[in-house]
Amino acid sequence: MGEAQASFKQDIEFYQKHLDRVSRSFAFCIKQLNGEFRAQVGLSYLVFRILDTIEDAPWETFSEQKKAFDHFNEIMKTPEFFQRPGANSDYLDWLALFPKDIPESEMVLLKEGQRVFSDVHKQPEQVRQHIQNCSINMSRGMEFYACRAQDRPLRLKDIKDVNRYCFFVAGIVGELLEGLFLNAHPEEKNPQGLTKAFHFGLFLQKVNILKDQLSDEEEGRFLVPERDLIKKSLVDNGRNALDYILSLPKEAVSYRLFCAWSLFIGLASLPFIEQSFESKKFFKLPRIKTQLLIEKVRGIIKNNDRLQSLFSELLEGSRFIASQPQSMESQVQEFPEFTNLYSGQLAPADIKKLGLI
Repeated sequence: MGEAQASFKQDIEFYQKHLDRVSRSFAFCIKQLNGEFRAQVGLSYLVFRILDTIEDAPWETFSEQKKAFDHFNEIMKTPEFFQRPGANSDYLDWLALFPKDIPESEMVLLKEGQRVFSDVHKQPEQVRQHIQNCSINMSRGMEFYACRAQDRPLRLKDIKDVNRYCFFVAGIVGELLEGLFLNAHPEEKNPQGLTKAFHFGLFLQKVNILKDQLSDEEEGRFLVPERDLIKKSLVDNGRNALDYILSLPKEAVSYRLFCAWSLFIGLASLPFIEQSFESKKFFKLPRIKTQLLIEKVRGIIKNNDRLQSLFSELLEGSRFIASQPQSMESQVQEFPEFTNLYSGQLAPADIKKLGLI
């Protein structure tokens, strides 16, 4: 094994070690990817997990949390950050800002975060800029919602507010994935790919919001203005996410599996999420059903017709398809800050279509 191969193997093992600690489901999916694409997706996900820690940690004041966001942004913007005098000391001071009672897996990742950030800046220029831009856009959006919650509980107002929140904490993951995939496969051109990829992130985040509604509200986060409305929008996001998968080249088996497993496991989890909400007891998709679903998807991953049929079957079993929520259009709030927070690649027409403005 050459020096470059040995170094790449060490990178993969380092990323996978942390991925296994912070997110078993995504760690499993990422493990199916190949080569540099796998490394870039894994590295990016660790960056996003650091951001999640900044967003979710129990800060005593917003000013402390804002310092954490600001320092994150500075590191991401500055390729030579850790080459500057005093950078290591600055990083330790940043770590000292964090509350002591964050999960151990997240603190371990933060303590080894210098390598994560340094590896981002070692990426090829186009990849580095893409990870940097997506991360900073996510950071801006998270900070905006954290600021909104500093004097009162965070309460999303309507479905557009939900879409905007989900966009920043998860939809941008879709933009990241699409950009990294196109960098690895520059011959692929899909004008609607970016918009569909955003729906992929929105679907997964709305699944989480519905799953965690009771615990979130106990902790003072009111992210569900009307449950049936989110269920209806989630179905639309899921259909667009499926379209994204179906548009991927059939030869890109590992990436198709990466996306499809996340989508179908999320879809299959919906009946258990509803059962948990209605009974106030926790139910989850049984492991054996998860394993069977994984193998079923693996067997049909190149067959678009069978993937569509499986989606319809799981959707019908979710009890979401019959939801008829009342419209909340009269409560739609303006969001003039959006263009300041997001400087990505979506055209204004696509942003409007997604209900983001």
